[in-house]
Amino acid sequence: LTVKEIDEAARQFGWPTGPFVLLDYLGIDVATEVAKVIYAGYGERAKPAPLMGILAKARRFGQKTGAGFYVTDAAKEFEDIKQVTDREFPGRISVSAEEGFRRMMLGMVNESFRCLEEEISSPEDVETGCKYGIGFPHALEGPLHLAEKEGLKNVVAELEIFEQKYGMRFAPARILLEYAEQGKAIFAKESEDEW
Repeated sequence: LTVKEIDEAARQFGWPTGPFVLLDYLGIDVATEVAKVIYAGYGERAKPAPLMGILAKARRFGQKTGAGFYVTDAAKEFEDIKQVTDREFPGRISVSAEEGFRRMMLGMVNESFRCLEEEISSPEDVETGCKYGIGFPHALEGPLHLAEKEGLKNVVAELEIFEQKYGMRFAPARILLEYAEQGKAIFAKESEDEW
């Protein structure tokens, strides 16, 4: 699994850019500081990836230094990210780009349900924020619509598998479990008679 494969999977899904291209653009240093703040607020559920700290410590800040997850021609003194991950995480289990991207998407779906559970926002606001704030593919309407389309029970089953493999970050949100068990719809279905 490479960062390029994940970025390509994201683009094929409909995102305007992949997550690693975006992190390099924003700055690994900035993203690392934001991750620390989120971790302080949410604990283990939002534990930062160790690789972010490693890159920041190596001053691989992304586009501003010419190296982050990607290395530009102007920064050839930096090693390729695969060399970094092979050295820092020997023996790590390789996963497919499909699974890596799926983990990213289901994490977003789960956190969207947590926004409902914690009464941070309405379902409509979650979808609007994701579409216009972070570029969620408009044709898919948002992570909550995506979950409904795929079937909430299916989403729960996948999250539970990821939770067993990768930890509590993927524990399904309580409200997601409730919706799935009760067969409850997030969005009211529009009747054709209304037109």
